[in-house]
Amino acid sequence: MSNADDDALRDRIARLMEKGLKTQTEPFPEDNHQFENILVELRGLNEDNLEEKLVISGFVDHPYGPDEQRCLEL
Repeated sequence: MSNADDDALRDRIARLMEKGLKTQTEPFPEDNHQFENILVELRGLNEDNLEEKLVISGFVDHPYGPDEQRCLEL
């Protein structure tokens, strides 16, 4: 993917977020099984379905939660 493609994708995501796209941020997956379920759902989507991918993955364009680190640490 070129820089121009990256910029176009960022612009497309920004427009979706500006329109008020609501994503599935809760409940936050607590274990590998729950993360895997999200990945399976994402893999089943059409490659071009960016909006649904953002919704299912819980994408946000700002820090999420009050000083919370939202990643799985092993």
